[in-house]
Amino acid sequence: MISLLLLVLLAGILLYRYLQQHYTMFAQDNVPGPKPTMVIGNLAEFANKNPLDVFVDLTKRFGKVFGYYEGMTPSIVVSDPALIEQILVKRFYQFDGRPPCCPFLHGPEYHALPNLNGQPWKQSREVIGSAFKTSMIRMMWPRLRTSAIRYITQLEQVQNDNSDGFDIVGNNEAYCLESFASACFDIDPDSLTSQDMKLLLLYMRATHNSAAPENRASGLSRTFPSLASFFKLFDTDHKKRAMEYFHYISQRLHTEKCKMDDSERPTNILQHFLAARTSRKDHANNTVAAPLPEAVIQGMTSSLFGGGLGPTTAVLDFTVHCLAVYPDKQERLREEVLAVCGEEDMLPMDMIQSIEYLDMFVNESLRHYTVAPGVARTCSEDCVVGGTQFRKGTVVRLMGCVQHRDHEVYPDPEQFRPERFSKEERNKRHPYSFIPFGNGPRMCVAKRLGLLQIKLAVVKLVQHFRVCKSSLTQTPLPVALRPFLCPKDGVFIRLEPREQ
Repeated sequence: MISLLLLVLLAGILLYRYLQQHYTMFAQDNVPGPKPTMVIGNLAEFANKNPLDVFVDLTKRFGKVFGYYEGMTPSIVVSDPALIEQILVKRFYQFDGRPPCCPFLHGPEYHALPNLNGQPWKQSREVIGSAFKTSMIRMMWPRLRTSAIRYITQLEQVQNDNSDGFDIVGNNEAYCLESFASACFDIDPDSLTSQDMKLLLLYMRATHNSAAPENRASGLSRTFPSLASFFKLFDTDHKKRAMEYFHYISQRLHTEKCKMDDSERPTNILQHFLAARTSRKDHANNTVAAPLPEAVIQGMTSSLFGGGLGPTTAVLDFTVHCLAVYPDKQERLREEVLAVCGEEDMLPMDMIQSIEYLDMFVNESLRHYTVAPGVARTCSEDCVVGGTQFRKGTVVRLMGCVQHRDHEVYPDPEQFRPERFSKEERNKRHPYSFIPFGNGPRMCVAKRLGLLQIKLAVVKLVQHFRVCKSSLTQTPLPVALRPFLCPKDGVFIRLEPREQ
């Protein structure tokens, strides 16, 4: 009995010494930051607070580079644009990993681009990146345009039924989902049944809820990764929706295989994935060009539907809110839209991209409401960058939301001024002081398509309506992290039809 007690006591002492040593890493490396507590690290700093506000406060206290502990995991927060450029681009080879956004993965989700590192990531990134080339997006443009026209038609009906105003978030979500699905699958939006839309929508929402900080199981699994396998048992809705989604995608892949002709170019993203070839070793260890396994293709699509569409919808939500709250900016935008596009429905893609003030307005919305608050990377080897010591395995968080509130970079940051993003004003700032889609090799792969969806919807809105505040419009707009920034309780507006 005494021997057992001595062993327990010895184990306790060793554990204490290990933890004591573990939590002195930043002090040893002269990286400033709040003092951690054993086991929970600096989580008490975030208790019952908006985490984005906490990062802003910690930056004011400790500077643009500081360290903190997410439980046992050491993390370095960076909001210095020069150092961000080094990490994302110039020293990418030392920060090429990415910590998982969602701790719970099911089936082919393990093949989703955000969940891959190393060679598997490089191969998938090459395939997905080529699917969003300008030539492919031009092929999708007529379907995107059709979805935008349907969006306006549906809003007309909703406004007729709700003359005092309504929450537009559901309409934006349906538009972004339908637009992306019709473009990916090369089908008319009318052919997307309500059952298809419901299945895709439920999977998208379940993925977001599974990764949201509000989800206690997810939060605990991020803080204590060793417990993730246990908490995954409670991730039942996400698992159910994922299996439904992968069954649906498997059927779509079979349909596309039957339609494909080897002599023709792919006409949609699924066909592009099916036609892709990657280098693999055969049974004789020879390098051969092989098609992608179906599970890999399913995983690729899951990162687009499960992970990419939610942020796109959130950007549109916030942009519409800004249209309503800043009517003078809305009128300036409408004037430029009419000067470039007139009131036509069949808009060329290049015309949308040429509206300078539209780009400025969307960017200021993104600065005001940073949908992707930060970019996370994992350090792959011990290194010193910009005078800061980074240890292998450390999570590095590049916080755009902190930069966007920096008075030195954006004077009067609480003010909504699209003019901040004129060419002249942009040239005054470091280019990495605004990274809403990340940058470097791991930047958002579908950035161009997502921005086109948003800009097209905004153009159609200001062509047809005056977007106004309703009696339920909230200013400032409450927000939540799920896991990206989004409106917490909806976006309430009122639409006044414009005379055509």
